[in-house]
Parts: sequence; structure tokens; C-alpha cells
Amino acid sequence: LSLIIILSLLMTSPILPVFAGDTDVVEGKFWGDNFESYSVGEKPYAYPDFYNSSAQKRPDDWTGVADGITVQKESDYIDNKLVRVSNSGDATSTFSMSKYTEVDELGGNRDFTVSFRTRTDNNDVYVRFLQYGGEGGSIDAISIKGGAAYTGGTYITDVETDKWLNVRINIILSQLKMEIFIDDEMVYYGNAGNDDAGGYSVSFNSSVAPGASAYWDDFMFVNYTAQTDAYVENNLETYMGVHPRLFYEEKDFEQMRQKTQNEFSDEFEHFISKADELCERGPLEYWVDSNTEELWMRDEADNIRYLSFIYKLTGNPKYKQAATDFVNMAISYPSWGRGDVFCNKDLSCAHMLVGFSCYYDWLYHDLTADERYAARNIIAERAAIISRGAWWSKSYIQNHLWNAASGCLTAAVALYDEIPQAQKWADAAHNWYKKTFYYLGEDGANHESLMYWNYGLSFMNYYLRLANKFYNIDYTDHGYIQNTSKYAHCMMDPNGFYSVRFADYNGTFDLSYIAELAYLNTLCTDEHQKKINQWFINKYYNMASDEQKAEEILLAYYDKNAESISPQDANYSNETFFDDLGLFFTRTAWDGEDVSFVAYRCGPTVGKKLQIGITGFDPGSDHVHSDVNSPQIYTRGENILDESQYYGFLTASHNTLLVNNIGQYGEGEFFSEAPKGYDANPQIVKITSDDGIVYSVADATEIYDAERTGLKKFVRHFIYIKPDILIMVDAFSLLFRMPLPA
Repeated sequence: LSLIIILSLLMTSPILPVFAGDTDVVEGKFWGDNFESYSVGEKPYAYPDFYNSSAQKRPDDWTGVADGITVQKESDYIDNKLVRVSNSGDATSTFSMSKYTEVDELGGNRDFTVSFRTRTDNNDVYVRFLQYGGEGGSIDAISIKGGAAYTGGTYITDVETDKWLNVRINIILSQLKMEIFIDDEMVYYGNAGNDDAGGYSVSFNSSVAPGASAYWDDFMFVNYTAQTDAYVENNLETYMGVHPRLFYEEKDFEQMRQKTQNEFSDEFEHFISKADELCERGPLEYWVDSNTEELWMRDEADNIRYLSFIYKLTGNPKYKQAATDFVNMAISYPSWGRGDVFCNKDLSCAHMLVGFSCYYDWLYHDLTADERYAARNIIAERAAIISRGAWWSKSYIQNHLWNAASGCLTAAVALYDEIPQAQKWADAAHNWYKKTFYYLGEDGANHESLMYWNYGLSFMNYYLRLANKFYNIDYTDHGYIQNTSKYAHCMMDPNGFYSVRFADYNGTFDLSYIAELAYLNTLCTDEHQKKINQWFINKYYNMASDEQKAEEILLAYYDKNAESISPQDANYSNETFFDDLGLFFTRTAWDGEDVSFVAYRCGPTVGKKLQIGITGFDPGSDHVHSDVNSPQIYTRGENILDESQYYGFLTASHNTLLVNNIGQYGEGEFFSEAPKGYDANPQIVKITSDDGIVYSVADATEIYDAERTGLKKFVRHFIYIKPDILIMVDAFSLLFRMPLPA
């Protein structure tokens, strides 16, 4: 490919303070980005102005008492609408803002929810509800003083004073109850008020010390909707005392036995060869890895599941004995992962829970009482630990949480009719995945790279299978599930290699992902897309090694005879844009020796959907690179403009812009340590394709810190003249004059 880069002239202009914000109407918010007024229908819903104590209270007005207090709007690097209450006086002063709402405005619903974020910074903050009409009265909902939270003067929990707290208060007057959640954990459930009020006033209050500040953000006032209890309508009773039930029942194992004697007879020889090798090698004794994650245990755990699976298919006792040997050795390990961060609460533990649970459930009737006791006890012990969460507890879109949550649910399904506490493990898994699917982009793209997509998805698929079967929780129609196979297709070259390398990639390669694609295709609801997916699965399956074909999921879900259609025959577009993450791919064809393609990323760090909903935590960005507007080029079997593989946090490691040797947000560190990068919104603003010429425009301006770099604009124009010319034109300007290195 010829590569031509044309740079525009530098232009200068003074720095102007800018608060960028989305101006779309958001129903139900007290105020929105930049304190703009929102409306519902014809009636103004909220005025964000502040008044003194003499202001008349009217529906939909905020009123404030602010002696010696100033109120400022500031960017919180998330949505630019933070409220900072500061006291420049000599004495502690109280600030109050309130809002009155009539019951009719809530559709006559007397149950409602108020949620907000607050950071007290050691100041006292409290929220109060006043009822008007009927018997009236007030509800003193929550107050936070020092490092503790109270309701009605009664202590309920400790809190941290130097971090954002996410608070949700449900006033359920139909039941005369109130629920309080802090960071999604219920900290109070008790009586509240009466049910005959005609309206409510909600007040938010800060008692601020001299020279100090308190912070508020993300106020919501909406109808209360009870959360669906996952255990109200489930299938647990159906399977009580039934083994096997975990992923497969006895009828499923019988169907797979039939496959091994027919269409999978050749492949099954390699299943047996792999199992025989494990029998001969035996389990690994414990050794101290320099990496405290002790990731070597993952393979040992997977071997337990594999040997148990082969035993169920063959009935050969040597495989049952080998699985038991691996189990006993794993029980002897001091822990699964070690140290405060990883001890029994991360990847190694998640793998072990799946391996042990499959061993326990699949081999249940063939295990001795002592063997069942030993396995059951350690599953219960370790599942209880990991279900409390760890550093990854809010990494909703990252593989660590997916693995841990799936390990929790697998253990719960294996033991729910023997260990009552198993319901808590299942609850934890459901809560984590509920937020995962809330935050995941509908376009199916993954921010962690195809390697981590494959790894995380293998465990997500465990969850999908169990949640649907046992709890009637079905995410099949979620856009991520329906579209993520397309992401895999785009990331591969015609030879099945990981040729597009956004984010971390360790240089290894295998075709194990075809197993996950095979399962996903059973969930695909678009019959035309399903046939295209099947073509890719068939293609890569035929490329796979014998060992890669010896995979349980393939035997269970891969249908060799399913109808397929090639991308060419299906008129599958050669241009693919994943809008949430801003990934763009353009190629000459999907198959053949002469295929060429260009790919690049220009989108928010963890996607547009999550950017809108993020609430001050890292959702799992650690594998993201500082590579916005860095093209990758593949042609005729070779990556000619490649990417760094692992820990590509430096912008200089990529084919994009440096300004005075300063790169993009997050460079040189994990993105979780660079929160300013979350609210940045680089975006692809134009894509056209006509007569073999693909033109796209990518505006990366916001991914650079304007104060540090002085960058005002960085827009890259990509002109791909198929099959072998790429022209890139960079237009950039500075906010002020500065010397630039030659």
C-alpha cells in the first residue's frame, strides 16, 4: 500500500473555556448538562437556578438557603454538571435546595425514587422529604456525618468521606416503606410516612465548614419500579436433586455420545488423546509464581472440567480418577491466587469454581461420599469469598468480572439444593451481569481486544446458559449478543489470524474462539446473519488444529450441516462501523489471497453508552491503548502497518499524533488512572463509499488534554482508494503559539 500523509498548516487562537455537553432532553432529570432547563411535554420540568430564602416556592422550582455559600458548576470529567457548594465565610453555613412535585406529575404514583451522587469531603449532608396534603409530615431519609450514614438519627452504615457515593432512596408509600442503597448495596429498609399526600418536597442540604466544599450530582426523581426478584419465577425446583444439570443433562451427554460415533468420530480421537496426555502427566504440584494471580491454575482448573467431560462421554474410570487427582491437588493449594488482591477472588478462583462444579455435578453419582464432601466444601468456601467482590467489582465490561460472576453462578447452580447460601452467590452474579448488559454497547464491539473478547466471552457464555435455563433470565435479544460475532469477523484476516489489534494482545494465536461463535450462533435471531456467521465458523473450523477442535462447546453446539452463505453471495458489506466504540473497518473482500483492509479507532475510551452512564468508577478499561486515529493496514497476508501488542499505553507506540511529545489521555498508565479520558468524545464524523473509494473523517480532538498540549483541533481524513492506496490528511491547530520539535 502507498501511504501519503499531508499535514495542514498550524493555526493559533486564544484558549476559550468550554463546557461541552449533550443537549438532548432527558426526561426525569432535575437538571442536565451545563445546568440547562429540560422540559417534559409543554410544561417546564426543572429550573436549575438558585434563589435566596425569600423566593416564593412554586411547583418545579428549586429554592436555596445559602448564607455565605457559593454554588458553582464544574466539570467532573464525566458529564460536566457537577454542583460544588463552597463556603468562603468564617463560620459553618448551611446550603439547601429543594423541589416540590405534585403526585399527579408522577402519574398518580405515590411510590417514587430519588437518586443522586454526593461527595461530602467531611462536611455534613442530608436529604429530607416533606409531604403536603393529607396528614403531611416529613421523612428524614438520610444524613451523612463524618464517616457514617444515618436515617432518622439512627446509624445505618459507615461511608468514605473522600469519594463519590451513589445513593438511591426508594419511598414506597403503597407499602409505607423506605429503602436506601449506597453504591448499590441496601443499607436500610424500614417504615416511612403515609400514603395520602398530594405532593412532595425533596430537599438536599449541605452544612459546609469554612473554606470547605461539598459536591452533588446526577439528581433523579422518578416513579419507583420494584426490582424483579430473579427467584420469584425460576426453574430451580425442577432440577432439585437432579444430576447432571450443570450446562448438560444426561440426555445431552447421550446426544454428544452419538455425535462422537458419527459426524465427530475423527475429532473425538483427539479428545481422547488430549485426555490421555493429562492422565499421563498428572496434576501440577503447587509452586510459587512471581505473578500473584497464579494464572497457571487456570489450566489446571480447565483440566478438571475436561477430564470430567471425557469421563461422562466414555465411562472409562481412569478419566474419573484423573479428574479426582486434579481436584485433590487443587484442594491442597494454599489458595487460588494469593495476596490481598487475588487470593480466592479473581481469575484462578473463577476457573476453579467452574472446574470443581462440573466435576461435582457431572460425576455426582459416581463420586464417593468423601469425594463429594471435599469438593462441595471448597466450592462453598471459595464461592462465598469471590461473591463478595474484589478490585473488579465495578469492572462491568471487563473479563475479570465476567469470569468471577460466571464462577459464582456455576457454583450456585451446582449446590443450590444443598447449600442455602448459594442463593447469595447467584444474586451477586445476576446483579453484576445486569449492570454488564446495561453498560455494554449494542453494536457488539469489545474494547479489550479480540484476545480478551474470546476469553471473557467464554465465561459470559457460561452465565448466559445457566441464567436462562435456571432463572429465566434471557439476554438473547441484547444487541451485544446479536452483533458481537460481526466484531470477531472484522478483527480476523482471511487466514483466521488476529490481524486487527486494538488494545492488549500478547502475540499468541489460536482458533479457540470458534467454539464461542458456535454457541453464539444458536442465539442469533436474524436467519440471514446466522447463515453468514455459519460460513465463518465453518471456514475457521476447517483451519483449526486437531487440538483446537477437541473442545467441549464445539461438540455440544457446532452443527456441521447448518445452512451457510458466503459474505460475497450474501452481499455482506465490506465497510463496517461499530458506533459505540468508534471502530471502522474497510476491506476489498472477506476472503481470498489478495484481500486488503484498513482499520482504525476513533471513539470514547469505553464506548458512548457507558460514557453516558458512568458514575465515577473505572468500568474495566485497563487493556485500552492510546491509539485513537492510529490506522492498521493488512494486505495480501501481511500486516504492513501493525500495532504494539501489550501495554501500548504510550501514544508514541501508535501511528497517531504527538504534540510536543505529549500524547492522548491515559498514555503511560492504565486508563483507570486517567479519569479525564472517560468524558472525551473522539468520533468518526463522516463515512462515504463510492466506486471503490472510501472516505472517512475522524475527529480526535477531545482525546487530548488541551491545557497540556495546547491542541485545538486534530481531525484525520482517511481516503482509501481500493485496493492499494491510502491517503491520510491531518488537519490540526493550536490554541496558542508554541515551538514544535522538528
